[in-house]
Amino acid sequence: MKKKGFLPTFITLFILMLFIIIFVYSGKNEKITPEEPEQLTFRITWESHSGRGDAIQKIINNFNSENENINVQMIGGDEDHEEIISLLSTEASSNILVLPYRELKNQTTLSYLYPIGNYMQDELKYYYPEILKLGMDKNGVVYGIPWIGHSMCFIYNKNIIDELNIDVDSIRDFNSFKNVLAEIKNNSEYTGIGLVGAEHHDLSWMTTQFIYSFGGSLYDESENRISINSTETEMALDYYVNILSQYAQTGWEENNGVDVMAEFLKGNMAFEIQGPWGITDIWKNGRPFDVGTISFSQLGGFSETGPLMLCVSEAVFEQKKEAILKFMKYMLGKEALEEVMLGEFSPKHQEYYPFRVPVRNDMENGVFFRTYPEFKAFTEGFENPSLDMPVPEWTEIREKIYIPQLHQVIIGELSIDEFLENVEKNGEKLLSEKPVTGEEGI
Repeated sequence: MKKKGFLPTFITLFILMLFIIIFVYSGKNEKITPEEPEQLTFRITWESHSGRGDAIQKIINNFNSENENINVQMIGGDEDHEEIISLLSTEASSNILVLPYRELKNQTTLSYLYPIGNYMQDELKYYYPEILKLGMDKNGVVYGIPWIGHSMCFIYNKNIIDELNIDVDSIRDFNSFKNVLAEIKNNSEYTGIGLVGAEHHDLSWMTTQFIYSFGGSLYDESENRISINSTETEMALDYYVNILSQYAQTGWEENNGVDVMAEFLKGNMAFEIQGPWGITDIWKNGRPFDVGTISFSQLGGFSETGPLMLCVSEAVFEQKKEAILKFMKYMLGKEALEEVMLGEFSPKHQEYYPFRVPVRNDMENGVFFRTYPEFKAFTEGFENPSLDMPVPEWTEIREKIYIPQLHQVIIGELSIDEFLENVEKNGEKLLSEKPVTGEEGI
């Protein structure tokens, strides 16, 4: 019997090792297909290709760069109720939406949203209780988290105030504010305050905050009735229409908010009532004078507010929960909110201008408010909000009754008492024709 030779054995082992090496090498160099990132869509209430859209897009780009496993696409939108309902009922692509607070008063809208509050307990502690309620249903379930917004303030011309040696710290209530306006009138040719009186939606924004400030209200949700016809409301409207008007600009009865801003810019008016845009309007026009702000809270009052809420589509939450929560927490965090406050870029002026302020109540030590302390007053109003839209149906009451008839009061064609009786009587008639959507839906 012949022994096997060394060479055949060596060749066999060599071939075997070669196969092993090729297999291992090919395994190491095999291309691994990366996992596709979770796709989210974020719908804002402005056009995506706008100054505000661009400002928000920068924040989203930062998030995407820090989270390779998540890709957020921003899309533009508006605040039209029918459009929002159509989107929520026909598509699941808008995972996270920016909605005005009044949408969360509507049961139809709530039926398409996920009750996100249980996952956001750490974030909820940063909001005033009254502003947080705007994101809840009638049972206290949170469907929307306050994000950014505005409140109205008294904006004043510092040049005029300094020239007349007026101590703005002495303005502690509405009576002392009236006294300052009287002082301006008696000691100068300046207009004391810019008022809105035209048949325009600005009229409702301006006057409703005085109604709340004097202890009145528009609608009693606990009793499901219009509550505007009260002594407190009568006092508030008397203060606005008959007292403040003594110190207002000529022709205020036909002026809206834009008209008032134009008059204030001329430098002959001491006070106006505006949101943050009142300051940026001065900035955009060359900063002809310095401005300061006084919140309605400083006078013991309630401020008209317009918070925008972050909400989640119920249809997609469970399958995209981890990515949605991560993005929500990022957008509600201090870093992102500081970026929001940097504002929108104006190609015309080659500057950035703030367009909203954060609703979180712990931002006062941030870079923005340290640099521009005059904007801090716009956040104080979130503690005591005046609600221009207490229930969805108030939209129709406001447009058909409240605004046109209040304008009649201002031009002397109707008394305050007659106005209040008409709003109550005709408003209740409108409400009786259809259910309150905050309770029963539509």
